Amino acid sequence: MAGWLLSLLILAEPAGAETINWAGGAGQTNWFVAANWSPAQVPGTNDDVVISGGVSTQVCLTNAVTVQSLTLSGRTLRFNAWTNYLVAANVVVDSGALITHGSNTDTSAPWQENAGIFIRCTNLTINSGGQINADYVGFCGYTN
Repeated sequence: MAGWLLSLLILAEPAGAETINWAGGAGQTNWFVAANWSPAQVPGTNDDVVISGGVSTQVCLTNAVTVQSLTLSGRTLRFNAWTNYLVAANVVVDSGALITHGSNTDTSAPWQENAGIFIRCTNLTINSGGQINADYVGFCGYTN
């Protein structure tokens, strides 16, 4: 009976779940470049993501992403397009961390959205010194 219970517990663990740390090793800021992560793989659905170190101080989302959890500390996570979103059970924004979106590059009139911050999570924790900020970016005004 004890062997059967142990087997059941092993099967309950998500396959391939790992803690993936930002390293910025590719020398640029793109989330979807495996060389930017340690171990060298783009985080997947069951992974716990930690962005707290690495060469670059900013990580850019250029597409939608789903992970198990995200902990951001002392770095910036930037959503760079209107179609970007983050899905995670748990999101923690620690001291010195910022979630924002890219400045508008579309200067044509009339006003057009260029980027937004979309996070779907079960638990969102913003600790002292952490922030989500969309002030004055991601849109353009129109004047005659």
